[in-house]
Amino acid sequence: MVGLLVAIGVMGVVMTLVLPYWRVFAKREKEAELIFRGEQYIRAIELYQRQFPGAYPNDLGALVEQRFLRRLYADPVTGGTFEVLTQGTVSLTPTQGSPSPDLQSAFAATSQFDRPNSTNTRSNSVGGLTQTTGVPGLEAGGIIGVVSRSPDTSMRVYNERTRYDEWFFVYLPQASQPGFGVVPPPAETPNPSSAPP
Repeated sequence: MVGLLVAIGVMGVVMTLVLPYWRVFAKREKEAELIFRGEQYIRAIELYQRQFPGAYPNDLGALVEQRFLRRLYADPVTGGTFEVLTQGTVSLTPTQGSPSPDLQSAFAATSQFDRPNSTNTRSNSVGGLTQTTGVPGLEAGGIIGVVSRSPDTSMRVYNERTRYDEWFFVYLPQASQPGFGVVPPPAETPNPSSAPP
């Protein structure tokens, strides 16, 4: 009987020491899975664009039906569904000249995802990218990506963001086109001193 009580006490101490490490491990695994699943959606939307140039899927089920995605993935952080980003909620604006060569990481690094408490209109424009949320009727347009619904702080930094609801998994076709945004080197001007007489 005494041995059993000692064993239970030792197991309680061990569990107290191991539990924080287990939570950290579980959170890191969920973050890795969130990135994997988000990038699967990006890849599926890219494949959809290749098959149907200039078009975006109207719902995530179309990605599964067309076999661009194996199945609809749940958000591993919340256990629910991902929030869908459409052309109506996220758009490019030509405010600062040419977009950067890597629009996808620029979008994820500079945009703020603002969730309104009501149906108020909110718009944010940073670095030539605008995101509008909470606008009734602006959900039209194809799906360009997904984002987690969790406002929790992450352990990992993803595209310079530390909250799950700021980890945008968005496909922008310009970001994957070779040579987009590349500035050609300036033309050489002949040096008058080196010109032949």
